[in-house]
Amino acid sequence: MKCEDEQCFTSGGLIIDPVTMSRKAFIQLPDSPFDFLLSSAVVPDTKHGRIVYLIQRQSGVYIESYDLTSLKNAASYKIPDLHSPGHDLLIWNDNQFAFSTGDQIVLVPMSLLQAVP
Repeated sequence: MKCEDEQCFTSGGLIIDPVTMSRKAFIQLPDSPFDFLLSSAVVPDTKHGRIVYLIQRQSGVYIESYDLTSLKNAASYKIPDLHSPGHDLLIWNDNQFAFSTGDQIVLVPMSLLQAVP
């Protein structure tokens, strides 16, 4: 769980009010019978009005951005040739996402995320 601007965000999609300890909203992270959601990590980016998830599925590892107002998937990027789970997602230098696989640090430029139709 990570907190920013008086909101807490869980890797499972919950948005929590830390003062009242109540659930404010829930983001349904997509899953399907053919592409199971295996794990995720979260980083809030309220400065840009989004919540970003690092998601591992059977088909690979993705960074997905959800609009903070509509809670809908706004942008996505599949990280090529990476199949191990990522941990500790964070924003690096305000223009990249960074995370660890345990063996390496992966940096992904924010500009690689493509809008979801």
